[in-house]
Amino acid sequence: MTWRIDNCFMVAADEGLCRAHRTRERLRGDPLAGRSVPGMLKAFIIHAVESDTDDCIVWPFYKHRKGYGLIKWDSNWVQTHRLSLSLKSGVPFSTKLHALHDPHACSERACINPRHLRWGTNDDNVADRTASGNTLRGEDVGTATLTEDEVKAIWFDDRPLRKIASARNVPVRTIRNIKERLCWVWLTDQFGGGRL
Repeated sequence: MTWRIDNCFMVAADEGLCRAHRTRERLRGDPLAGRSVPGMLKAFIIHAVESDTDDCIVWPFYKHRKGYGLIKWDSNWVQTHRLSLSLKSGVPFSTKLHALHDPHACSERACINPRHLRWGTNDDNVADRTASGNTLRGEDVGTATLTEDEVKAIWFDDRPLRKIASARNVPVRTIRNIKERLCWVWLTDQFGGGRL
């Protein structure tokens, strides 16, 4: 195995990086990144809030495992895109509102440009994810056991739920949820909505 970092003689565990360098690369995007200078993170956020650019401003420091930037602000860990939008808009953090990335501006989770962000509800967030194609549904979900054609066939199947479930090798509750339009609902739009 070749080491990606010169003069690092620790055991390379993953992709030619030792555990420490791999962690730095995962968290900061650079295996050679060191600790930040005190005040640097706060200055970066303030600069982003005051910036006039329409380009993404990607948070280069600590990131959550889902890709969102994190910063300790007033003794609390805060997602950087929420902080950036709060500082720009003057709206305090709210548990009911989410800082949403505008799907027309960018889809970079680590972006903290307030021009790419807006406040919205959880329903707005779900709608944005669905519209941008970032939501897995139907056969794209790794645990899906049925295909779209099978679900459509289940809608029109008049046999008892137990028989349908047994024939498809799925739980009865799955068949019930399909029949009651509690799952695979988006397929009804192909038939003009409503009951089939």
